[in-house]
Amino acid sequence: MPISSIILEQIFEKFNASPTFPSGMAKHQELVPFYATLLEACSYSKNLKNLRQIHAHTIRLGISRNDFIKTKLVSCYASCAQLHQANILFSFTNRQPTFLFNSLIRANASLNLFSQSLSLFRQMLRSWKPFDRQTLPVVLKSCAGLTALRLGQQVHGAVLVNGYGLDLANSNALIDMYGKCGVLYCARRVFDGMPQRNEITWSTMMKGVWNAWGVWRGV
Repeated sequence: MPISSIILEQIFEKFNASPTFPSGMAKHQELVPFYATLLEACSYSKNLKNLRQIHAHTIRLGISRNDFIKTKLVSCYASCAQLHQANILFSFTNRQPTFLFNSLIRANASLNLFSQSLSLFRQMLRSWKPFDRQTLPVVLKSCAGLTALRLGQQVHGAVLVNGYGLDLANSNALIDMYGKCGVLYCARRVFDGMPQRNEITWSTMMKGVWNAWGVWRGV
């Protein structure tokens, strides 16, 4: 469970009240799990001020170069939409797991930086990092944003090959991608093959009809 913002603020108040740390706590690797937990809380709350304070503390303690801390910092900066800082840290991170690529891909797509999002996905593939069911919906969103039909079709193939075809998030993303690319019959095929649908499914399909055939066809 994420740390509440009140507890987090209390921790920072105690740390910031003193320029030094208690004896036995400074520059020890055993602090890594503690600071990783704080970073997870910042990622959840998207509190940039606290994130920068934590980052400064990790530098002062000599643990900022720890790969585990680096991955948490990258993920946090990405969650706070600080992509420049996230990309710098990412480039100096030896350990680049799937979830870290996902964080950056998602952060870029959320800011409509679709080309950068797809560039990161290609980098992920070149690095032989396995994607997962969280990766592909965001990649499809970027394909939709750029109306990149060919790449979207390739991602559709990856969805099917990896057994994500019945996944609601991936199916909704496919409908959105095909609708925005104007290939309504493919969007309809995905729609008809879904074992369950939600409000996003219906609204996305209607938007696809709207885009392809005009307002009156979508009513």
